[in-house]
Amino acid sequence: MMTTTLKMKTTIIKTVTFFIVINMIYSCSNNKNNNANTAASPLKNTDTLVISGTVKSLTFGKDGYTSDVQTAKEGTFAALVSIVNVGGQNNYKTCEVGDAGWIGGIHTPKINCQ
Repeated sequence: MMTTTLKMKTTIIKTVTFFIVINMIYSCSNNKNNNANTAASPLKNTDTLVISGTVKSLTFGKDGYTSDVQTAKEGTFAALVSIVNVGGQNNYKTCEVGDAGWIGGIHTPKINCQ
């Protein structure tokens, strides 16, 4: 009876240790890019589009705004500027119609909804 209890305890300890090790490996492998979205590096993404132009219109929302930016060659782009997506209130900047400058972000093609 004593050896059965000892075997059960050993099996339980081995099983728990196995799951702890697997959990640590999994959690460490998923934390490699936690700091990838910083204010200094948003333009390093290969899917990023940088445009320069003039703000033609602004539509304010609850946590940011959408602006139509007219470029010299490429046409008009709708730029969504969100407090959350720029990394918080310290990185958030507003503009006015007629302002010229550049903006960078991840390009999303327009979706036609009917």
